[in-house]
Amino acid sequence: MDDSLKALGTDYVDLLLIHWPSPEVSIERTLEAMAALREEGKVRNLGVSNFPTDELAEALEATQVPLIANQVEMHPYLDQSQLLEMTAERGMALEAYSPLAHGELLDDEVLAEIGSAHGKSAAQTALRWLIEHDQVVALPRSSSHENRAANLDIFDFELSAEERSRIAELAHPRGRQINPSFAPDWD
Repeated sequence: MDDSLKALGTDYVDLLLIHWPSPEVSIERTLEAMAALREEGKVRNLGVSNFPTDELAEALEATQVPLIANQVEMHPYLDQSQLLEMTAERGMALEAYSPLAHGELLDDEVLAEIGSAHGKSAAQTALRWLIEHDQVVALPRSSSHENRAANLDIFDFELSAEERSRIAELAHPRGRQINPSFAPDWD
């Protein structure tokens, strides 16, 4: 942690996440170490990443320190409703990485049609759909300034209930884009 803080040029980080559940190190041990960093003032908040509901429940039971976020793959092609419900019940943010499904939904006809009605692209429509969920933060990435600007230009319109429903219907069983061999058992 000290090396990371030095490299970042700061004394603390606002949020420290454990990236994947580990079969080699217990969640209790990991969260104890993270809580110690919080007590030392090197970390303000703790969270997890890539924790499905079973592992998230285990993590929440393993610590007295509040976990404020679970960063997971989330986009219109992947149903994360179970996890979203659980994080909302616990007052946690769900940080949606790969919110554009690695570009798979950029040409989606439903997203393009809905976006067109609002003067927006399919990508902007997908990002808007994500942030209209309670406590969801979309984390798109882009190497171009133009796309970064477009990713931020999603706060001047709202989706109707019918549009949100149409987008939710895009989820399908093969929607997951990130599924390495060491991944946990997803919901």
